[in-house]
Order: sequence, then structure tokens, then C-alpha cells
Amino acid sequence: MPPLRTPTVITVIAALSGCAPAPPEAPVRPAPGPVAEALVGGVVPVTTGVVIRGLSMPGIPAPGQKTGRTCDFSREDVDQNGRMTDASVQCQPGGTYASTIGGLAPPFTAYCMIDAKRLPGGARLIPAPVSGNANHCSLSAVKPKDATGFFGGATWR
Repeated sequence: MPPLRTPTVITVIAALSGCAPAPPEAPVRPAPGPVAEALVGGVVPVTTGVVIRGLSMPGIPAPGQKTGRTCDFSREDVDQNGRMTDASVQCQPGGTYASTIGGLAPPFTAYCMIDAKRLPGGARLIPAPVSGNANHCSLSAVKPKDATGFFGGATWR
């Protein structure tokens, strides 16, 4: 006879004592709809505004001019499906360039920018503030090659 597992033992003891065990609790989930779909670990993803990726480049910056380079995501950590798990970007809900670029550290002399609405389906953009940068976000669930492509060319700060 196979050994009894703990839930089975508890059920048998409860039945012999005349007590019925409490039914297992179902996990609490929000009702289906946009809010349930939007929550990721209790944080609402950013879906509007600009997304900025900083780029450190040597040279003499010419603010507003194209650098001729792209923002490379090839060194980001990826999951077993080849999708990024935590790429560092700047974002804020409904943010503009002026309101979002502020927390980008001085070593980043250039940037690439995209509208959050242009991110491909399945991409996750989660607020992840760090000390001194309330606009820091985490971009995930996108392949590095795809992210490099849709962020496009870099511009000097």
C-alpha cells in the first residue's frame, strides 16, 4: 500500500472525528477585463508615452543630430525563448521626451526613442524606479534583435 500524503491523512482524520475539512481556497484573481490583463505582479504596465534607451558614445555630441548608430540590446539577459527579461529603459505613463529623459544618467550621451504604443504585442514595459531615477523602467518579453530594430537610430543628447 502506498504511503498516505498529508492532505489525505487530514481528510481521513477529519472524517473519523465527524469534522469536515475546509475546502481549499481558490486563488484570488481580478475579474476578467482590461485591469486583470494589465496587472503584472501588481504593477500596471506603461502603454502610453515615449520609451527611451540611453547609449554611451565617444565623440563630441551634436545635440539633436543622428549619431549613425542604433541602440543595441544584444547583451541583455534573455529567457529560454530568447526574449529579454529586464532591459533598462526610461518611461512614464503618457510621458514626453522632456518629461522622461530627465533621469537618464550623464554617461548616456545619446538615446533612441519609440512611442510605447509601437511596442510589439506581448512586450512588457514595467515601471522600475531606481535611486535618483523615477522614470526607470524594465522592458521584457521582446527579442533583442527586434528591440534594436524598432528603437531605430540614436540621437545625440
